[in-house]
Amino acid sequence: MTGDSIHLQTNLKTEQLDSLKVFDNAFLISKDTIGEANGFDQIKGQKLFGLFRENELYHVDIIKNAEKIYYSYNENQELVGIDKSKSGKISIELNNNAINEMRLLQQVDGSIYPEDEFPKNASKLRGFVWRDDERPKSVEDLFKDDPPLNLPNIKGLKAYIPQEEFFDENLMKRINASGESVKNKKEKNKAARRVPKTRQGRQNIQKLNEPLKKGQKLGDFLNKQKNN
Repeated sequence: MTGDSIHLQTNLKTEQLDSLKVFDNAFLISKDTIGEANGFDQIKGQKLFGLFRENELYHVDIIKNAEKIYYSYNENQELVGIDKSKSGKISIELNNNAINEMRLLQQVDGSIYPEDEFPKNASKLRGFVWRDDERPKSVEDLFKDDPPLNLPNIKGLKAYIPQEEFFDENLMKRINASGESVKNKKEKNKAARRVPKTRQGRQNIQKLNEPLKKGQKLGDFLNKQKNN
């Protein structure tokens, strides 16, 4: 979809797409993927107005100097003909992002050609530009031309500290002390929810390396570590 100016409007209450407006030189292009003609379905006009339902486009009006080239197929996916027409307005109903119905209104003129009789020099409407290589195929494609993100140091602020290094020995002692104050030992220590697992594992190793207290049995010591 292209045009000199494209506007998308949302419904502030539902936070969903509401309408689409394309002003001047509205052009819709879709590659025909059913047949072997390697053609393009095309619709153009001066203006385009569309309506959304649950963030899906379900109705489109092409207004003034509307033209179309459309590859028409039957239920068996056999090409019936190539429709090249023009009118004052084209109204389109869509379902699941596919054209369900298309109506030409006001000053309709055109023909449906068999594939072998369709003029090759008429296979593209004026202003046709296929920009498939510019279409984003993934979220990453939206940012592929952006320079790498490099955060500068801001005067007065300390440099970024990786999360794992942030949890030093003093902080880990305070977190463990908070866990020991929990009465029900089956409850998780809420203070430790953000601690990286690698840091938790290192802390557990340190606990197991603690020496046995005088008179303490090995079984009691291991059970205490397990409960902690």
